[in-house]
Amino acid sequence: MLPQVARETGRWGILVDAMPVPSQITPEARHLVELERQLAGLTEQLATKETEFATTASEFARFRSSYVRRFGPLDAELDGLEAEISSRLATVAPTKSARQHVTGAEARTARSQSPLKSRVLERQLRPHRS
Repeated sequence: MLPQVARETGRWGILVDAMPVPSQITPEARHLVELERQLAGLTEQLATKETEFATTASEFARFRSSYVRRFGPLDAELDGLEAEISSRLATVAPTKSARQHVTGAEARTARSQSPLKSRVLERQLRPHRS
């Protein structure tokens, strides 16, 4: 009696199973069957990695949304305070550097009025203040 073997048809219609390739078939066919086995394994690995990626992307989206809700308003407030401080410093010591700092702080404050999603994207590009 022959053992039961799970069989499936490969991508090009060649029967692929777990048994060794019989020696009666040509080397090219044997190679093709082996490639089919490899393709099946790689396809399974790809599906697993795509699932992991989708899960991670979903978790990141939830984190990002929570971050924006929690820190977006604080970030906008910080930009406003920095603009106010820069403005007062420029009034006390009016130098070219102070005026440039005021201009930069005012620009950040103006961007704070934009949608918070844009602020998060900006933070990814400019994570630290100087």
